[in-house]
Amino acid sequence: MEALKSSWERQAQESAKAYAAFCAYRDTPPSKRSHRGLAHMLGKSSALISRWSGRHQWLARVAAWDDELDRQRRLKQIEAIQEMGERQATIALMYQ
Repeated sequence: MEALKSSWERQAQESAKAYAAFCAYRDTPPSKRSHRGLAHMLGKSSALISRWSGRHQWLARVAAWDDELDRQRRLKQIEAIQEMGERQATIALMYQ
């Protein structure tokens, strides 16, 4: 049984070229993402980028990717806060 893929990974029926374009789109900062900009950057037509985007649900996939990055950032924040609390408790015990 094949493991379930995350939506931002290469999908079945997605060509290597389409996936490479998706990765470039995914890795562009959200405020700068556009099909037109990606087409220009990759030297492809906007029509091709739009076709790949629609066929392979780029908008939903990139939203899932952004959510995953946010989840990972929040986990790191929580970990940093916990470590800070432990350091503060250790320092407090040293002063007692």
